[in-house]
Order: sequence, then structure tokens, then C-alpha cells
Amino acid sequence: MYKKNNAKQRTVWAVLLTLLMVLSSLAISVPAARADGLTINSFTPAGDLISEDSSEVNYQINEQVDPDNVHFTWNFSNGMDSNFESNIEKIVLNNKNSGQEIHLARTISSAWDGTTVSTQDFMYTKTGGGDGSGGVRCVELILQSTSLEAGTDYTIVLAGSIAANNGNTLEKTYSWNFTTIGTAADSQCPTWQVDSVLIANPASTEAVLEWPAAQDNTAITGYKIYQGMLELALVGADTLTYTVSGLTPATSHNFKIEAGDANGNWSNDGPAVAVMTEALPVSTPPADSSPTDIAGHWAENNIKTLMGMGAMNGYADGTFKPNNKITRAEFATILVKALDLEAGDEMVFSDTANHWAREYISIAAANGIINGYSVQKFGPDDSITREQMAAMIGRARQLQAGEAGINFIDEQQISAWAREAVQQVSSNLIMSGYEDHTFRPAAYTSRAEAAKTICQIL
Repeated sequence: MYKKNNAKQRTVWAVLLTLLMVLSSLAISVPAARADGLTINSFTPAGDLISEDSSEVNYQINEQVDPDNVHFTWNFSNGMDSNFESNIEKIVLNNKNSGQEIHLARTISSAWDGTTVSTQDFMYTKTGGGDGSGGVRCVELILQSTSLEAGTDYTIVLAGSIAANNGNTLEKTYSWNFTTIGTAADSQCPTWQVDSVLIANPASTEAVLEWPAAQDNTAITGYKIYQGMLELALVGADTLTYTVSGLTPATSHNFKIEAGDANGNWSNDGPAVAVMTEALPVSTPPADSSPTDIAGHWAENNIKTLMGMGAMNGYADGTFKPNNKITRAEFATILVKALDLEAGDEMVFSDTANHWAREYISIAAANGIINGYSVQKFGPDDSITREQMAAMIGRARQLQAGEAGINFIDEQQISAWAREAVQQVSSNLIMSGYEDHTFRPAAYTSRAEAAKTICQIL
């Protein structure tokens, strides 16, 4: 009887032991995290908890962050190598003030090797055991694809749906607020008072502009003056007036002023004005219709001839000023009028677009008489030299050079491009040298010399 009861007891204990082993094995297969959910064990940089409720946890990072060296780490309670790619889609970086999302590079650049997987901006590292046993389950944001702005507030948000390999999630949304080191860039443009007015005082070929000072949250550093869409000049902050020269008489011109600051911000609503330049004054010569300062001058007859044709004019005070220098624009204008040249395809240099002689310069260029210093620049207000005048005359009359060469003692000073023209005008007795047998190619031409030379080809 004793043996039978003993046998029954051994059977009961065996069954109980078997049940305990089964229950024990079932407890080991259930990760501890399944009961607790996925958690963040630690993070860097250090920060303080500022709020928490059933759905959100918010931190403030203690120290300011270098905008060119942004590095955050989160060590999780469970691994997430199989979910890394979908999880980093749920990590968002925003400009806190503007709400603009900062682009993060999320394309895998280094595949999972059993320890790490990474993109340009993210890395996941898994070492050791999990579930709080000293292992590492670390997601890092190492911003390399872009830099943040200095002195600016940002927020990093981790969505509550970030999941571990076993399916557990954070359940709450976590956020970290931080400020970058430095001073925020000034993006505020200068402003103008509502009643700001650009005043223009026009003459025939120029206009004097005056404007009030603009305002800025830091300081105005300068003003840009525009004629139409063309920027004419940049002046300092203390300059509130500017003279625009080389304008076409009796023509409407549009001007505008914009203000700028040290950070490169420029206004776009500055004061503007449209103004009509005055017509050129009509000179009133003396009763005999001859200027008062050409009587007995060696070019008197030439001057009278061109004035009679309307190709040259005297001044309002009744003088001609025969010994004054003449500009490239003036010479081209006289030549076009004297030869009665017709307009062809318009040819405009960048520095003649708004010049009073634009039309005549264009006609001379279309007729092959003038060339600029380049395809863009003509230099209309430069005084014309003797070799430049020779070149224009030679082209105007398509002169052929005589058999005699250049017989001037300074012929080596004649520019290569002008040598043929000088030979043409000298061999055809249109231009001669000086008594000392020089040609003086770089010397400036006077109004009287221009009048005589042009009369030689009429």
C-alpha cells in the first residue's frame, strides 16, 4: 500500500515538473519589451524633459548645437535593423519658426552587415544583447547632406509608430527642441516710407535724381540706381542724389531706386519716376549767321560749309570753339549728316543704348564706318584721335591707298589697325601731317580739324 501511494506521488510530481518546464519555456519566448513597449533608453545631446502626456514627450536640448555638426543619438530597448529604412522615414527635422521640413538623406548607402546599416544622414548600430542587458540598439542622425542656419530654432520629431523588429512601437511621439550656435541671418529687406518719392530734375542730356532714405532693421549700406531694367550705379548709404548723364534729348526715361543692407537684402518696391528730357537748345547765331570766333581761322570756310549743311552747330553764346576737342559720338554724327547716310539694321552698343547720339552711331555702324572697342563698347564720349578719324574717313569713302607709303617720322607710333587708313587719307591728300613731319596718331582731333577733314571728302 505504501509502495502504491509512493508511486502515485512520484507520478504527480513528474506531471507538475513537466508543467513548470512548459510554462518556463513559454515565459522565455515572450520578450520583456512586449509588455513594456519599445522605449528609448538614452539619447544625446543631453536635454531636459519639458512636458509629457499620454501621446507626446518633449525635451529641450541643454546646449546650443553647431549648425555644421548636428549629431543626435537614440539608444533603444530593442533592435530595429529589419525596420531601419521605414523607421527613419518617421524621423523628421523641422525649422521650428517657419515649420519648414529639412530634407534628410534616407537612401541606404551601406547595407546591413550584421552590425550597422547607414544612409548619408542616418546610421543604425547593433551590438551585444538587447532588452537592457548592456547591448546597443542605436539610431544616429549625423547630418551631412546639408547644414542648418545659425541662431535658429529646430525640432526633431520621432513618430510613435517607430517599431522594433518584434513589432513593438514607441506608442508616443517624442520631440527634441534645440537652437543652433550663432546669429540668425538677416533676411528682412529694407523698406520705404509709403510717401517716398523719387524726384528727377531733367536737362537735355542728363537728369539729377534725389530720393529719401530707406529704413532697415539693421542698417542701409547702399542704393542701386536703375534706368529701366539696367543697373546704372551703386552708391553708398549716405548718398541720396545721383546725376544720370548721356541721355537722349526730348525722350522719356524711367528711373528707380532700391536700397540694400549688409546681408545682401535688397528692396523691390523702391520709388520710381518717369521723366522727359528737354530738347536740345537751338543756338541763335549772330546776324551774319557766323560764329564770332572763326573769322580768320584756317578752317573758317570748312566750318561755314558744314554749318550751312546742318551737319555742325555752334554754341548758344554765338561761338564755335574751333580748337575744342571733339568726341567719337560727335564726329560720327557730323559724318552721317554730312554724307546724308541712310539707316540700316540698327546696331547698338551697350554704352550707346541711352546716348543722345545713339541713332547716328547706329547708322554709322550699319554703313561700316565705325567699330567699337569691342562688340559691346563704343566709347561715345571719348575724344576721337587722329588715327581713329582716319579710319572712319577711309571707310566712309572706301579709299584706296596710293603707291607711296607712310612718310611720317612717327609712323611706328601708328596702331597696326590704323596703318592702312592713315596711308589712304594721306596719299589721297585728305589728311596731312604736321610741319615737323609727324602724323601724331594718338593726338586728339579738334572741331576745326574734323570740319576740314570731312569737307575734304564731300
